[in-house]
Order: sequence, then C-alpha cells, then structure tokens
Amino acid sequence: MKKFLLLLTLFFLIGCGIDEVGIEKDTPNKLFAYPNHGNIVYLVDYKSYTVVKKIELDIAESLGLFGITLSTNRDYLVFSGGQLHPPFGHFIASYNISDGVLQTFTTNFDSVGAPRLAPTLDHTNPGLIYFYSHSIGFYSIDFLEKKVIQCISEEHGQSLGVTFYNTPNASYTAVLKNLNNPTYSKIELFQQSSSLQNLLFVFNDNDEYGMSIYDVDFSEYDEFMYVSYQLSEGRSREIESYFGIYDLNNKQLFKSEIRFPWSLNPYYIEYSPKREEAYLVGKYDQFYIINTEKNALVDSVTITGKVEGPSRILTDPEEEVAFVSCSRSDKIVVIDLDYRQVIENIQISHPYKMIIP
Repeated sequence: MKKFLLLLTLFFLIGCGIDEVGIEKDTPNKLFAYPNHGNIVYLVDYKSYTVVKKIELDIAESLGLFGITLSTNRDYLVFSGGQLHPPFGHFIASYNISDGVLQTFTTNFDSVGAPRLAPTLDHTNPGLIYFYSHSIGFYSIDFLEKKVIQCISEEHGQSLGVTFYNTPNASYTAVLKNLNNPTYSKIELFQQSSSLQNLLFVFNDNDEYGMSIYDVDFSEYDEFMYVSYQLSEGRSREIESYFGIYDLNNKQLFKSEIRFPWSLNPYYIEYSPKREEAYLVGKYDQFYIINTEKNALVDSVTITGKVEGPSRILTDPEEEVAFVSCSRSDKIVVIDLDYRQVIENIQISHPYKMIIP
C-alpha cells in the first residue's frame, strides 16, 4: 500500500491534462459522451452534431477511471478512479471543463468496485458529491477541497444497487435502491442538500407496489415521478416491462396500460417539460414517446442498425432533439422530436453516458 500511495503522490505532483491542443473553448454547445469507463471523453457540438474533440485524460496505465458525473455548478466532470491491480487503491478525478485540467486526490478507500457518483446540488459546497460503493457504503466527498467529508451510511452489499437522482426544482434527492432477497426496488426521497439525512418518505417501501425499478425521472416542478419497471420477484421476467407516474404531492401511483418488451437492460427515461413527454429506450431498437398528461404511448421511432444493448437518452436544452447513445453500435443517434425521425448518426466509440454542462 505504501508503494502504491507513493506512486499516486508522484503522479498527482506531476499533474494531468488532456491532449496537446487543449479543449476547444469556442464550442458553446458542448455535449460530453463517455463509455462509463476508461480515459477517453468525446466533446460533441450538440447543434451541428459533430465530434469536436477526442479528449484523452492523461492518467497512468496502472490506473483506471470508472463512472462519471457533473459537478453542482456544472463546471467539472467528476470521475471515480482506482488502481487496476492490487491493492486497488481509490482516487477521485475532476476535469475542469473551462481549462481542460484534470486533478486527482486519494480517498484512502480500497477495492470499491464501480461506485455511483452524483452532485449534492448544495451550492454552498459546490465540490460536494455523493459516493456509494457496494463494499463500503455511502459517503460525501469534496473534490475541490480534496477530502472525504463523512460516512453517511454504512449500508452496503453486493446485493444492493444504488442510483442517485436530484429533482429539477430542488425538492428532493432520490436514492433508488435495487435489492435482492427479496428482489424489489424502493426509492428513498430526501430533502435536497440535506446530505441524505432528512428522509421525507419512501416510494414502494416494503414492495407496496410490487416493482423492480429500471429508471426514474421527474417533472419540471417536482410534482410527478416517472418510473420504468418490472414486477418484483421476477414475476414479469421474459414477459414484459412497464411504465408508471407517481404523484409526489398526493402520493398516488398511476400505472400505465403501456407494455414494453421485457429487457434485462434498463429502460432509461428522459422527460421533456416543454412537450410533456417522456422518452424511453431499452435494449432493443425502439425509441418510445409517452404523453405524460394522458399516460399513453403516442409514437415510437425505430433506431435502424442499433445492436441490442443498453442505451441512454439526453435531450438538448431547447428540447428539439433527443440523443440516444448506442454503445454497442458505436454511435449516438439524433432524433428530431417534432418529426419523430432519426436525422443523424454521430460516430463515436462505445458512447454511453452523455452530459450537457
């Protein structure tokens, strides 16, 4: 361990950055695409649908990056990193979007696997992020101050999957917990910026609604929560998947009559406040469009050439197009939301996570 820490210290003192040209500062319409592991990030112009730059994050070959999030002030890309060989020491890396500089610091964690990260959206502490690892639990970390702040909870385990969400109107931080034995999901909703201490209520507590949840998104003013899911305890396995709308004020769930093909890969959701539509895409080649006022499927778009596998969705700030990452097809598909058709394929190697700062 001492040898590893010495190597990391030397690595940090040397400093890190991107390739020799630096980030294109004259690209106002930035979209970052990342495979969710590795040291390559792609900068895309979301207006022209062109790849501006392949950014190579300069880290040692013995180190790896796993996972990405955007900072509270939307000015840093934040990564979890670790030693690729024993003793598997851990670090946090932050990439300054403005000047293209990568900085790192050690957390003194060991063997954290592939942790989950999310900004706290506490603007009084803009460097603060949430961190969950199945091996050590929940923590808050300040990447600007370069220190671990506190252990929030020691709850952890190989059978506990966690995803963080912050709602648009700053009402909640939602923690989706996928559990095994029994197999179901629950969503704990905390007061935002409370460091996951002020628990307001739990959705699907004790499997009230019989759900194993894929993904979640929220309406513009935090009135509704949109959920894609399977039935708990594997009751819909190999059969079908579902969609529902939960009224956060009245605590009432509206299950949709919509049925999707069953998929082990999640059906990820992106909500458009402007259009009052939710978009879903899963393993297969269909992009689904749901009218959230009617809770009904209104259209779908075929993504020609999509190899079966996980995809994510991101709308542009004007909500005119949707970007769909097709990691196994090496492309991001651009869908025009007015005309309901594919208008561009952006060729990128294994894109998965997409971020517009």
